[in-house]
Amino acid sequence: MIFASMAWGQTAVFTEISGKVEIKAPGGGWVAARNGMSIAKGTIIATGFRSQATIKLPAATIYVKNMTRLTLEELVASQGEIKTGLYIRTGSMEAQVDKTPSGQDFRVRSPVSTAAVRGTRIIYDGSRLKVLEGRATLFNIIGQPTNVMANNLAESRDGVDLITPRRFRLLNTRINPFISRIKIGGKSVPSSTFNSFFKDPAIVVFELLW
Repeated sequence: MIFASMAWGQTAVFTEISGKVEIKAPGGGWVAARNGMSIAKGTIIATGFRSQATIKLPAATIYVKNMTRLTLEELVASQGEIKTGLYIRTGSMEAQVDKTPSGQDFRVRSPVSTAAVRGTRIIYDGSRLKVLEGRATLFNIIGQPTNVMANNLAESRDGVDLITPRRFRLLNTRINPFISRIKIGGKSVPSSTFNSFFKDPAIVVFELLW
C-alpha cells in the first residue's frame, strides 16, 4: 500500500534538456520544455536537431534522442503495479526500466510494433529494438512476439515480418566475412555499415563517403 501510494504521487518530469525540446499538452499549444517541468498524460514531446531530453518516470528513466516525437499515453499505478504507455512516432529513445516489488508494465508502441519491457535497458526507434541489459519482448502489429535478450536485436519494419535475434545473428555472420574484404579509401568497411543498410541505404552512402 505504501509503494502504491508513492507511485500515485509521482509523475513524469524533465530532469535534463539539451537543445530545442518542446511539448504540447492536451488542448494546448507548443511550448518550450524546461528542467523540472511535469508532463501530463497525453502530452507530446518533440526534440529538434542535436537536441535530447531526459525524463524521470516512476521506476524508469527515458532518454529521448534528437528528432524524436514521443507521446506519454499512460502513467498509472494499480494495486502496486506501475503501468507506463508511450507512443513513438519518429526518432528513437533509450529507456532504463527498474524492477519493482509489485511489477511494472512498461510498453512503447509505434505504427509498426510494440516493445514490452520489464526491468531492463533498451534502445527503441519504433521498429528496431536493442536490449542492453535484461530482456524485453517485441510485438508486431498483429501481436506476434519475439523475446530479446541482452546484446541482441529484433525488428519489425513493415509491422508484420519479425526479424528475430537469431535472424539478425545469421545475417551478420553471413555478410561480415565478405564486408571485411571490401576496402574504401584503403580501409575496410565496418560490419555496422551492412547493418545500417537494412535500416536506410542513405546511411551506407554517408558512411562510405565519410
